[in-house]
Amino acid sequence: MLASGITALPGAVPTGGANTPFLKIGRIEVRPHVVYALEYQEGVLSRPGDADSTFVESLSPGVAVQLGTNWNVDYTADVKFYSGKDFEDTVNHAFSISGLQPIGKMAVSGTQSLSSSANASFETGRQTRIIAVLSSLSAGMPVGNKLSLVGSLSQSLQFVEASPDSGTWSGNAGASYNSGRGWVVNTGVSSGYSAVFKSPDTFFVGPQVSLTWQATGKLALSLTGSLQDRETLGGTNERQLTPTYNATATFTPFTQTSIAVTGVKTNSPSLLGGQELESSQFGVTLQQRLLGRLRTNLGFSYGLSNYITTVTDGPRDRRDDLYTYTTGFTLPVARRGGISVRYQRAVNSSNAPGFDSDSTTVGFDVSYRY
Repeated sequence: MLASGITALPGAVPTGGANTPFLKIGRIEVRPHVVYALEYQEGVLSRPGDADSTFVESLSPGVAVQLGTNWNVDYTADVKFYSGKDFEDTVNHAFSISGLQPIGKMAVSGTQSLSSSANASFETGRQTRIIAVLSSLSAGMPVGNKLSLVGSLSQSLQFVEASPDSGTWSGNAGASYNSGRGWVVNTGVSSGYSAVFKSPDTFFVGPQVSLTWQATGKLALSLTGSLQDRETLGGTNERQLTPTYNATATFTPFTQTSIAVTGVKTNSPSLLGGQELESSQFGVTLQQRLLGRLRTNLGFSYGLSNYITTVTDGPRDRRDDLYTYTTGFTLPVARRGGISVRYQRAVNSSNAPGFDSDSTTVGFDVSYRY
């Protein structure tokens, strides 16, 4: 019998030690994990114009399975209990599988995830159940020592409680050049289509460039940018050129210190329907290890969300400015566990009535991962 009370399957090897799995069956490794968390939230919108306070207690058991060296599966359940009468207790789920498969000279990788969660949302101004299905497939084939042909396909489906469902399908194709001196450049064309139930669809296409660069031993840069020609099909029939990007700079001046600066700009269907969400975010995070074990973090981010009407006679365009301040620390315990304490303040200012909020969250969690 194993320590947990389950019987080992034929060929299974119970394992111990800090870096070994809980259970190993041939090339299959099983690693259970669990998190218990308790939070106090103040000023959270339970519905537009109505801010409430609540304790949130959650238990999140799960299991990660590694299939050989190339495939990983993870499932986590998240049970939340709210003390506030205006929030509903929930059971959330998250499942993902990812892997890499060589086919001749070509390397093919894919991911598939499914999640169902009901959390408070700045976008809807209320606790909202969202079921998200995300799929991606990418491939690369070398055509020389430094040059490769690359391509990818992706799908994003959202099923939203009391709001229109939506789907986005996109792909890109191009070439990748690895200099062999710390930087890699990808160039190509990306295109996609977004469909929203009972709302106008959107088609987009444009050039895309990405760069990853290990500038020095202490500085790393990553940038992906695209200039999209976006056209609304029906409704307002608008057409515009829109830049999108995802940039990160990480500076590690000392072994125990890391500073990250990020900038992101995206376009996607809004959860509210009849609107497109143009979102921009800038953030700075400082991570520091103290006394050899205690990991601390301090962060600030600013987000700008523009909700652009895509239907005639629809709601006026909405703008939200969100400022978020975070801090916390994590202390490893008994090699496999950890205790974390965190604080967050989020201030959202909107030109639409009922969406202003000033919320504070204080919490801690205890985690264990085999």
